[in-house]
Amino acid sequence: MESQLRSFNLLGIKKTLPGGRAEISDFWQQISHDGTLEKLVTVSRLDDPHFYGISIMGENSLQYIIGVDTLTEAQGFTHFEIPEANWYKFSGGGKLPDNIQNMQEKIWQEHGEEIAKNSTNNSVEINIEEYFNMTPDMSDSNFIIWLPKSNIKLNGILDPSSGKDS
Repeated sequence: MESQLRSFNLLGIKKTLPGGRAEISDFWQQISHDGTLEKLVTVSRLDDPHFYGISIMGENSLQYIIGVDTLTEAQGFTHFEIPEANWYKFSGGGKLPDNIQNMQEKIWQEHGEEIAKNSTNNSVEINIEEYFNMTPDMSDSNFIIWLPKSNIKLNGILDPSSGKDS
């Protein structure tokens, strides 16, 4: 488990997932098939884009953002800024979504108590997945999971319907 100070400045799309984490894979499949991922590649500031999947847990909902690191604006996408914070950093790779889900479980089994105790109210409200070197069929990828060392103020990223602005 590494630690790093980092902010995230992304352009992407956000969706509320009433079914929770179980719907994340479907969201990725949807934007892969409808051309949204290809459009995000064109606005990435990196030649080899890193895609980000950000889970934000509200009181009554899970919101998920898929985006890329960019310095530009583009029609149809929203700008999201996650302020600088200290993050736990976990690296992994392999077939998606299986390997990232297995990594998430392993992190919480091995480090969950430490992560929760550093968070106000013992809750982690944001989870960032960074994907790079991802194959189009998602059969292989490298990824980093970022978990905050303490709660961070997200300044309106949550939808009003979630009832909470972390």
